[in-house]
Amino acid sequence: DAAYSELQRINIDEDAGKTFAHVLDFALPDQAEVASGKPIQLLTGLLLGLILGLGLAWVQGMLDPRMRSPQEVRQRLQLPILATLPHQSKAQTEGVTPLQLWEQERHYAEAARSLRTAVYFGLADANGNIVQVTSAAPQDGKSTTSASLAIAMAKAGKRTLIIDADLRKPIQAKRFGIDNDVGVSTAVADRAPLQDAVRATDLEDLFLLPSGPIPPNPTEILNSEAFAALLQEASEQYDHVIVDSPPLLP
Repeated sequence: DAAYSELQRINIDEDAGKTFAHVLDFALPDQAEVASGKPIQLLTGLLLGLILGLGLAWVQGMLDPRMRSPQEVRQRLQLPILATLPHQSKAQTEGVTPLQLWEQERHYAEAARSLRTAVYFGLADANGNIVQVTSAAPQDGKSTTSASLAIAMAKAGKRTLIIDADLRKPIQAKRFGIDNDVGVSTAVADRAPLQDAVRATDLEDLFLLPSGPIPPNPTEILNSEAFAALLQEASEQYDHVIVDSPPLLP
């Protein structure tokens, strides 16, 4: 009896703590999609990046002192724009004389005629016939503009003289295919007559006074009384005088 009672106690202990369960249904993974928030984060990032980029572009534009359009030039300088000439690349002007460029680029020639007309009105108010052409920096096209304006005036039947006063990097003699042995520097240094240094071009009524040999003191030559006398003599002998001068910033 004692053994049977112990056996009964053990069986009871074995069943203690057991849970009997019946399977009613099998669980399946939930097929519903849960938003991760990535599309919203992407749109927010794109919007913030766009705002930041626009802000940086605005700040850069405010700090950029360059003028990029005729309207901006007129607004900042408070000066009239005489004409707008098409840009001529170095490849277009390399190895081409100004007269050839005039014949090849019809739209450029037409713009130069517009500039000539505007200058005529300006000279009438200024009571003079000497025009100085310059630019802010090298390679801005001032020499091409000077030559084109002079050609336009000569084609209108006016005796026109180009003076290459860029005594550091002269280009007009090379452009027109004329030797540069004599010119501004020799005429001023030797006090020689103007006509001894002036050269004719292939266009009637168009003449060129080259720079001459590059001097060691170009600033002193251009500021001398001899150069002022040379300009005065040129203005008396020619209808129009176009002075191709050095760029301003250098």
